[in-house]
Amino acid sequence: MLRVADHAARTDTGRARSANEDSYWVHSPLFVLADGMGGAQAGEVASQTAVGVFSDQGGLPDGPGTYEERLAALVAQANGRVYAQAQSDDQFAGMGTTLTAAYLDGEYGYKDLYLGVPVIIGAGGAFGAILAATRMGDRLSDSLPLSSLGILFPFLLTFVLKTAQGSSTVAIITAASIVKPLLPALGLAAGNGPLLCVLSMGAGSMLLSHANDAYFWVITRFSGLDMKTMLKVYTIATAFMGVTAYGMVYILSRLLA
Repeated sequence: MLRVADHAARTDTGRARSANEDSYWVHSPLFVLADGMGGAQAGEVASQTAVGVFSDQGGLPDGPGTYEERLAALVAQANGRVYAQAQSDDQFAGMGTTLTAAYLDGEYGYKDLYLGVPVIIGAGGAFGAILAATRMGDRLSDSLPLSSLGILFPFLLTFVLKTAQGSSTVAIITAASIVKPLLPALGLAAGNGPLLCVLSMGAGSMLLSHANDAYFWVITRFSGLDMKTMLKVYTIATAFMGVTAYGMVYILSRLLA
């Protein structure tokens, strides 16, 4: 169970952009963070608009429904408000933002899930960014016989990344950034090669799901299963899922050859 003893909030512009497009609202036990899309127009307006839905309420409103349902309703309201504003004014066209809401309640321990999942995903994303910055693709192309690996290489790479940091999304995005310049060496640059590469990465992202995967803890918390049982059942199941999916992709590649 998590309880808030003290808290602080701060955001920074960073090095890539001249303006800060983050917005947040802290009203313990509710914490809200929106990161405006820097590549589109008015990211700061989108993040302020989304956070404004929560600040207007002064916290999580009372009423019928579970904590999850009331949080989901506010997120849906924020999404609708951002979309409506983007449609009503050309200068806001295409604006968008991410939104993370964490609610911690001392009476019901599972509310810490809202905090735990974003933290796990955020850590995985940071790890993925580090791997991409090391130019791993160049090093792998110099040390491995890529021409003989074909679709096995993106599958194994995504599998390693998924197992190491937990997030399937981060694993696929990071693997894609590494594999893309290596497609000619893998023999996957033409025809159905890119499609088979994406499918093999999808198969690799299925395994292995364990303690560093946010979804692993979603199932654990809401099913009431202990971690040992989850590792025996769910983790092994994801291994079978990934291997089976890769087998199907391999058969497809032979049929399309």
